[in-house]
Amino acid sequence: MFARTVVLVTLALAGVPAGLPAQGLTRLLAPRADSAKPVAPPADTAARALDPVEISAALEHDAVRIREMLALFGPSRAVERIRQEMPALLDSLRTRARAQDSVSARQRTRRSLLNARDEWSSVAARLDLYGQALAARGAALDSAARSAEQLVEVWTLTRDSVRVGDYPEELRRRVGEMVAFSGSLRAAIRQHRSELLGVRNQLSEAKLLVAERLDRADAALEEYRRGLLRLDSPPLWRALGQEGALPAREAMRVSLREASRATIAFAQREGAALVRVGLMLLLLVGVVAWAGRRLHRRDDPDPRLVVVRAVLRRPLAAGTLVALVTGVFLLPGAPASLVEAALLLTLGPVLVLVPPLLPPPARGLAIALPLLWGAQTLLRQLLQVSLAWRLSELAESALLALVLLRFLRPGGPAAALPATHAWRALPWFLRSAVLLAVVALGSNVVGNASLASTLNSGVLVGAYTGLLFYACDLVADGLVALALRNPVVRSVRAIASRAAALEALVERLTDVVFTVSWVAFTLFAFDLLEPAIHALLGVLRTPIGIGTVAFSIGDVLAFVLALVLAVWVGRAAAALTEEDILGRRALPRGVPTAIATLVKYGVVAVGFFVALGAAGVDVTKLAIVAGALSVGIGFGLQNIVNNLVSGIILAFERPVRVGDHVKVGEHLGVMRQIGVRASVIATYDGAEVIVPNGELLSRDVINYTLSDSLRRMEVNVGAAYGAEPERVIALLQEVAASHPLVLAVPAPVALFRGFGDSALNFTLFCFSDDIERRLRTLSELHVEVHAAFRRAGIEIPYPQRDLHLKSVGDAARAALGRS
Repeated sequence: MFARTVVLVTLALAGVPAGLPAQGLTRLLAPRADSAKPVAPPADTAARALDPVEISAALEHDAVRIREMLALFGPSRAVERIRQEMPALLDSLRTRARAQDSVSARQRTRRSLLNARDEWSSVAARLDLYGQALAARGAALDSAARSAEQLVEVWTLTRDSVRVGDYPEELRRRVGEMVAFSGSLRAAIRQHRSELLGVRNQLSEAKLLVAERLDRADAALEEYRRGLLRLDSPPLWRALGQEGALPAREAMRVSLREASRATIAFAQREGAALVRVGLMLLLLVGVVAWAGRRLHRRDDPDPRLVVVRAVLRRPLAAGTLVALVTGVFLLPGAPASLVEAALLLTLGPVLVLVPPLLPPPARGLAIALPLLWGAQTLLRQLLQVSLAWRLSELAESALLALVLLRFLRPGGPAAALPATHAWRALPWFLRSAVLLAVVALGSNVVGNASLASTLNSGVLVGAYTGLLFYACDLVADGLVALALRNPVVRSVRAIASRAAALEALVERLTDVVFTVSWVAFTLFAFDLLEPAIHALLGVLRTPIGIGTVAFSIGDVLAFVLALVLAVWVGRAAAALTEEDILGRRALPRGVPTAIATLVKYGVVAVGFFVALGAAGVDVTKLAIVAGALSVGIGFGLQNIVNNLVSGIILAFERPVRVGDHVKVGEHLGVMRQIGVRASVIATYDGAEVIVPNGELLSRDVINYTLSDSLRRMEVNVGAAYGAEPERVIALLQEVAASHPLVLAVPAPVALFRGFGDSALNFTLFCFSDDIERRLRTLSELHVEVHAAFRRAGIEIPYPQRDLHLKSVGDAARAALGRS
């Protein structure tokens, strides 16, 4: 190995000069470029000359080290791609910046400003990724540079030390070659660091430019919001006669060019993501269509499926609707023009699905408002910043006000709406919309076109997205209902036993999700989403101090939400563990419940610490809390802690289990639940008794079903004097043996217990393992014994006593004689 290494080093030094580029060295010594990894400097950073006995081994060792460092100089595709792209990227960014600066303030619309900000934000994200790649490369080169510098120092000192003294000439020559070799390595590293520094300087320049453009975009949007209350255009009667107004055809050309440029740029940046999302959306359309056909063939009388079946009766429209809406959410960085185009494609499915589901008085409005929204969106995309656009906004305002006033007129459709709270609140919202439409019309006329467009957009977007998300909610409910009725899903016991509750929970969650989405879209249309988010974040981040403890409302909400989520996950994990994972195995009764309880406690405990972390609490400082808790336990929490610990002991030892028939004190019943602090016993009278867990360990507990469910039953009966005891015993045993719930082993036993005052006393002893039907079985045995005695002619005597009177008075004797 040493000889091979020396030959390689010698050939490398003989064939290349000291300033050889790294690629040349790599061809000789370096392994594959993709195996490169950062080389850490040696632990001993003090350079010293090597001892003569160390030189031979060090030559071999350092040759390997140099080979590893040279691997860093292999072609890095990421860095090379960045180096090649940066000049063109910088030029394109400067060109784009000059183009935006050339647009006059009057021609800047909210959509163009949003597109510009989204575009610069995506470029900033791309540059951040470039920066991470270059930083990793730079860290590797810095590490290699330190190692190379140390190699040069060590071998230089070693060369100086072997020049004097009686050393072989061959050793001096090899040490000198290693000095030259390490020097060439250092020079190559410096060259690559210099090249990387140039690329990082270009990246830094691009980042500064993008940051500046983002600041300008934010400032322009803020200026646009402030300008909503100022006149930004000449009054409409003057604008009609102006010569310099932008023609409709030119406005259409500018709008289409801007939309196509933004869409093409987005497609170039996110081409792979667009393909993935497109394939997923096609799959989603197929799933919804399949679900609709499947639900249509079901004869399920469940009333909850009536509306769902009506929606999924048109599976293609439902699938297209869900796919387009999902695509909007999956591509948050898409330009506004692309989002509006996707929403325009949802217009057909909404008009097909929603109106038939609404009360007849509201169906006309559910058709008119989406059509108005579609017309406004299309015209705004095509005719932005032109006189034709202002006229179209004027017509939109007038039509919107007329449609809503016709709906709200006395005796009109609004008066025939259902008498529910939701429908009765609709006219109040529509009256507010009429007011906003009138304000938009007046603003447009006097010269505030931006305010008119914002108000029209807000009203129509709010109305249309309300119908849109209502349809999406119904489709989602249908998919959930169909999934929960699928045989494969029903095979999961934890789901099948809670199907109704799960369906209701998912419906509530989808209601919340789509309601929040509707509010967000509406606020965005009114240009109030960002101010609302900033205000909300300001409230959530407002610090609240209590003494030395500081927290915020956001911290509290994060803690509560994380803890609630942990409880939900814990319950779900416990249910799956008990009913599906362990419930399908032959385990002793109570073991699945005990393990599921421990799983739930573990998940909740982990969730508690996660919630503390989400709230910003330093978990390492909980020792103070633990100390305070120990003091509280010492003063007044002994019982609570005792019950908690007892609950854990019950889970492990299992002296009582869920389903056991127990007697605790005076309470006799079935153990229904073993909780964290207390357990629940359902008595045979129908009451529920809460028993602290500590009492189940400290008191005498009778468990009738701990090891088995065998219970002895006794039937006491008397036979009249004169009956044959052997016959009665045989008869009783025959009755017990004939009952299907009486066990043959242990065999029934009948005993002659003695002579009573009025009967011969017998007792029948028998066993049954059906403890749930014990009382019924005992009653049936009594009935069968009575019937058997009657058939055999054996009398069951009444209790009686014979009175022997030794002396009776004359009057009493006379009275008895007359009776």
